[in-house]
Amino acid sequence: MADTTSTMTTENPPTSELQQAFLKFRERKLRAMRNETFMKKQVATRVSPTRNDQLRKRFIECARSYFGVPYHRRYHGPDSVYSDILLFQHRRSLS
Repeated sequence: MADTTSTMTTENPPTSELQQAFLKFRERKLRAMRNETFMKKQVATRVSPTRNDQLRKRFIECARSYFGVPYHRRYHGPDSVYSDILLFQHRRSLS
């Protein structure tokens, strides 16, 4: 019988290639599982189209309530009606 162990090289043993291939496979599998879990969570938390329409209507109503509110005090002189107003259409006062 021939000795098969003498034909294997110590520089690049087949077990290291197998281990590397398994690690790549495992990484791909874990990534796919994480992606699947993420997608399930997204589908579960997705808002229905009717809810989106309700939210859009509420936003538009809120935005319309600010029609006529001046944007900033500096655009109005001291003799303007809006010079002493407390609410201006600014990102800090709208939040």
